[in-house]
Amino acid sequence: MLLKEIDTQARGQILKYIMTWKTSAYIPQISEWAEENRYLPSGTTEFPGLLDHSIAPHLVEIQDCFHPDSGIKQVSVMKGTQALVTTAIENVIGHSIKYKLHNILYIISSRNIAKIRSSAAIDVMIDNSALADFVKPISQRMKRKTADNTFYKEFAGGRRLMMTSYNSIADAKSLSWDLIIMDEIDEAPYELKGQGDPEAIFAGRGKTIRDLKIAKISTPTNAQGRINRNFLEGDQRFFYCQCPLCGEFQILKVMAAGRDFGLIARSETIDSVEQIIPDSVKYVCEHCKKDIFEY
Repeated sequence: MLLKEIDTQARGQILKYIMTWKTSAYIPQISEWAEENRYLPSGTTEFPGLLDHSIAPHLVEIQDCFHPDSGIKQVSVMKGTQALVTTAIENVIGHSIKYKLHNILYIISSRNIAKIRSSAAIDVMIDNSALADFVKPISQRMKRKTADNTFYKEFAGGRRLMMTSYNSIADAKSLSWDLIIMDEIDEAPYELKGQGDPEAIFAGRGKTIRDLKIAKISTPTNAQGRINRNFLEGDQRFFYCQCPLCGEFQILKVMAAGRDFGLIARSETIDSVEQIIPDSVKYVCEHCKKDIFEY
């Protein structure tokens, strides 16, 4: 009887102690994490410092679609050049590293470009955004670096990142992936050495994953390109930009096909090469027809 009373008392003390533990299952949105943690050092951007979504507000919804609470499975982004979409995808990777969410497969046009992206973007983000402690760089058994190299990294929680090219399907076949990023997908070949369509093959690497997320991003090359096809198969969302002069919203377009609004510039020929005159670049508002210049 005495032992039972002691056990009851001890159990009560243990439960009381456990109740003091502070735990939370809350995972912030990717855009929220990025604004608080993603630091862009000088030399990597014209806007060094913590990431500021007011510079590129079109990125917020795109990256938040990859949050575990989002029901979106695939996001295809047909973008212009230097539209910062790759930065948004890097935010998704950083957020995943921080919260131990995904095994990530990142595919791009060539292994050489993958090497550059790994060194110039992924490693820089890890080193400057409080993620270095989440990388698993040393094997405790072998006492040397085994899981932190250019094309393959392992992270806390047993998660991993592999970077490869559309021509290197064999690299990804031995493992399953629940976040598959296809960058510059218009550069992927349509047939790969008799194996079939690399876009379909890579997507198939996550076929058995319940919470699979797929990103397909690219600057379009032509109307028959992969990214345009993916865009047309989706819900075809556009980002509406607000005119800083009249306040009306519009989809940005090039002034062509008889339009009296859109992006326009003059050019001149220098040494037999036609070049845009930077000071002439402007956007004519669809609504007020006034000129908007580079801010």
